[in-house]
Amino acid sequence: MFNIITLVTIIVVATFVVATIFYRSNSTYKILYGILVVNLISEMALLLGKTIFTFPIVHVYNLHIFFHTGLWIYLIVYLLKKFKIDLIIVYSYIMFSLINILFIETKQITFNTFLIGSGIYLLYFIFKNFQLLKLEDLNHFKSNNFLLLSAPLSFFFAMSFVFSFRDSEMRMIKIGGRTLYNILQNGGNIIYYSLLILYIIKSRNDGKTQIAND
Repeated sequence: MFNIITLVTIIVVATFVVATIFYRSNSTYKILYGILVVNLISEMALLLGKTIFTFPIVHVYNLHIFFHTGLWIYLIVYLLKKFKIDLIIVYSYIMFSLINILFIETKQITFNTFLIGSGIYLLYFIFKNFQLLKLEDLNHFKSNNFLLLSAPLSFFFAMSFVFSFRDSEMRMIKIGGRTLYNILQNGGNIIYYSLLILYIIKSRNDGKTQIAND
């Protein structure tokens, strides 16, 4: 069992432990914690599915894609929306995901759900931050929220590249003995979770500073 524990599994567990130790009860942190719970459950389910139990792990991947991507879309809309109509983005993602898993990619990993969801997140991130830049709201780009919302970009970029070329031999190109898929997956996850840990610790310290000043 321990032979199949990956670097990603270790990082996921470590980040969840840090998030639990520094837990905060505000809405933003609760959504983030939900994302980390989804990631932890998915990693544990994959581990069990490859060792102790026998079940189609494709369902684990699909549930993870649906909830992980959906929660990130909800979080960015929650933090950056100006109008309630922005929530249509969240509902559109949910609707597309359900249609895709029920009628299109019914027996395989839902690549389309991930690619569309990642695209929605990236475009919304760019659009909203460009608006804030035009308004010269430079404090936003120094904030913990900006750090938090920047965290999944590396993961979405890396895995979108991998999924886009899933039928190509390009993903199996070896660099230094490792496949391009492995390098992108590990690299994207390391940056992703490192930024999340930085956000967790930084927001906790900022919270303590604010309490001390009060």
